[in-house]
Amino acid sequence: MPPTRNKNAKSSIEIEGRIELAISTLKKQEISSIAEAARLFNVPYTTLYHRANGRPARISLRANSTKLTETEEDQLVQWILDLAKQGIPPRPASVENMANHLLAIRDPTSPPPRVGQNWVSNLIKRRTELKCCYSRPYNWDRAKCDDRKVIQQLDIQLRTPTPPASQSSNSRQLHTQVDKIKNLMGQELESSTQGLMEGFDQIIKACEYGMVNATIMKKQYQDIFATNEKEKQKCTRSKR
Repeated sequence: MPPTRNKNAKSSIEIEGRIELAISTLKKQEISSIAEAARLFNVPYTTLYHRANGRPARISLRANSTKLTETEEDQLVQWILDLAKQGIPPRPASVENMANHLLAIRDPTSPPPRVGQNWVSNLIKRRTELKCCYSRPYNWDRAKCDDRKVIQQLDIQLRTPTPPASQSSNSRQLHTQVDKIKNLMGQELESSTQGLMEGFDQIIKACEYGMVNATIMKKQYQDIFATNEKEKQKCTRSKR
């Protein structure tokens, strides 16, 4: 029986093409409603609604097994390498915890999404630059239990909902706001904004790296603070 992957991929590309056309007509105000555009271009209404409001195309995202976006994974790998240069590469449990934190920041649902049991080991296999940091074999089950009390304390913070910010706090909000700006600019200067649009794309990429890096640094500070508090409590109990 012939494989169906090629057929599915071709179908996805065709649907994506119709979605792009629908979004283009909406931006040009040639069609007044998303529902009408979805019907005319024969695409799912929900998909078109989310895409028109800034959600990236599924076809442009990486496989589900990677979980993190390319920017998030690059920054996470850089964080690991920076600590490794100092002679203190993070434990697999800490890497997993940081990845889960990035997912929770990007998708603040309840409960937040989490990486799989073998995600860290797969990351090390996939990113060859990390093999020098983890050259010795790990007992993954044991490593995952490291600093469990500290991680549980941090998980409580992750489950606490925060009020929506007026400024972009993650890449999804950033893309939504920039798309709105592009739409407004396109209505006024459609033929002369190509250079500005390319500049916006570069700014978005830089902002994404900055946001993810700031998130990692904040999380690292929280981990250190929680660990120090734990040690202070131990010292206080030992003096009694």
